[in-house]
Amino acid sequence: MSTTGWGAFGAGAWSQHAENNFHIDQAQQQPLYNAPPPQNYDEQGIVAPVPVSSPAYKPAYPNYGGSQVSSAPATQPPPQPNPVAFPNSSRTLDIETREQALMAKEADLNRREKELAAQRAELEGKGLLPKKKNWPFFFPMIYHNISAEVPEHRRRPVREGYCAWMGLVWCLSWNIFCASVMLGQDANQKVPSWFLTIIYWITGVPISFYSWYRCLYNGAKVDSGFRFITFFALFAVHTAFCIWAAIAVPFSANQWSFCGFLTAIKANSHGTFPAVIFWVGAGFWSAEAVFSLWVIREVWWFFRSRKELETQVATNAAVAAAADGRGAFANNQPVNSSPAGGGGAPSWGWGAVGANQSTVMVSTPPSDQQEKQTRFGGMMRWGGK
Repeated sequence: MSTTGWGAFGAGAWSQHAENNFHIDQAQQQPLYNAPPPQNYDEQGIVAPVPVSSPAYKPAYPNYGGSQVSSAPATQPPPQPNPVAFPNSSRTLDIETREQALMAKEADLNRREKELAAQRAELEGKGLLPKKKNWPFFFPMIYHNISAEVPEHRRRPVREGYCAWMGLVWCLSWNIFCASVMLGQDANQKVPSWFLTIIYWITGVPISFYSWYRCLYNGAKVDSGFRFITFFALFAVHTAFCIWAAIAVPFSANQWSFCGFLTAIKANSHGTFPAVIFWVGAGFWSAEAVFSLWVIREVWWFFRSRKELETQVATNAAVAAAADGRGAFANNQPVNSSPAGGGGAPSWGWGAVGANQSTVMVSTPPSDQQEKQTRFGGMMRWGGK
């Protein structure tokens, strides 16, 4: 029996059309995580199948039948940054090699610089090379370093002489200040006196430095008796000059050239300020004269006892070296020099006992002359009678 129209449900065209609609519903209900590309429909509404060999073909359920079904969308690995590539692949290695070579060369130059500095210092210490000028600091003309050139036990008289020279420079500078103040006063011979103070400063400062002070400096540096004797002769003139400047007898054009006691008395009639500065200057010159006498006394004691002092220094150095070699120390305490377990009175000694307590350095008690020793420059010296 033929079936037409709506009755043809079992095997008619309706069943075919319903099947096609079923496929359409399945295609529309596919999961979004792996949705196929848009599909084409023909004139009758039927889906046009996509060939399996086509690149646009994607299965509806790629993991169907597998052990796991991924619910996350398919992702691609992030793009890797492209390294900066030099035209030559060995250029980076060449730069590293050059850096290492430069570092090695720099280390070698630093080592050579230290060696040259050490050799220069050694040659300068022996006097074979001229030393770098460092004095005065604002305009270096000579090399002057008491701590580096003068031995330790000879530094004190040199430093006292240097202080005496600095005091002379200060007093001569104060003379200029006092004479400059008198230029504004109604005083006689004020202009010639001012010029004389300038001449005294220009000539007195370098002459005193290169005459008596350098004799003292070099004499203590090399232990020269002739230079010490020259120093005494020239420094005696300096001391006499300081005493005369402290008195400051006015005469002729030299009325206000020195700010001594007599000029200070004369300056009282020109006002309070000139009188004050002249009295202060008289105090400066008096202090310089007294200190110069003290320097002569100290240098004379050092000159007379320098031989004994050198012997004492050598003895102390030998004792210190021996004590260091045995690991002992000297504390000037009484030490029992008798054998262990035996009797005997303790004797005076340096207490330099060896590590095995078998060697004792013993000295005799100090004599009356040695008890009169006074400390000089960090060492013991004798003033003599």
